[in-house]
Amino acid sequence: MDPAKKKKLLLLLLLILLLILGALLLWFFLFSTLKENNQPTKTVQKTASSSAKTATASSASSSATPAEDDLTLIKKALVEKTQIAADQINVTISQNDGKYAKGFVGTKGEETGGGYFLAVKVGGVWIIVYDGQATPDCAPINAYAFPVSMVPECLDANGNLMKR
Repeated sequence: MDPAKKKKLLLLLLLILLLILGALLLWFFLFSTLKENNQPTKTVQKTASSSAKTATASSASSSATPAEDDLTLIKKALVEKTQIAADQINVTISQNDGKYAKGFVGTKGEETGGGYFLAVKVGGVWIIVYDGQATPDCAPINAYAFPVSMVPECLDANGNLMKR
């Protein structure tokens, strides 16, 4: 086998090993999060506080009305993930079908900054799969089988934009 083919094969094997390691780390992180946050949920209506948020919240009601308990649990998970203080975090849910949620997260009083989040409910616990302003990676999106209507595109392991 010529040296160029050997190099390509070694790079391929290294990439596969890195993907396996990443999957194992994700698996470990998700199950440790589930054990820490196992809480029951209740259903209560959510209200928005500003006109812009009201528009976002009203668009959510067309698919499913987010429960206040879901908002509370998602907010708690976002506080842990983003390290924004609980009394300063601003969370608006734009889509919530009971298992998957999408919305905005930012800091109260700041007009710029913030981003969107993607969350999944596993065993009654909301897990924040992504928060930021960029396109999310495909691996966690596909691992939780997010609806294509909620996440139409993502980045593959090489950073390429993928239509789902």
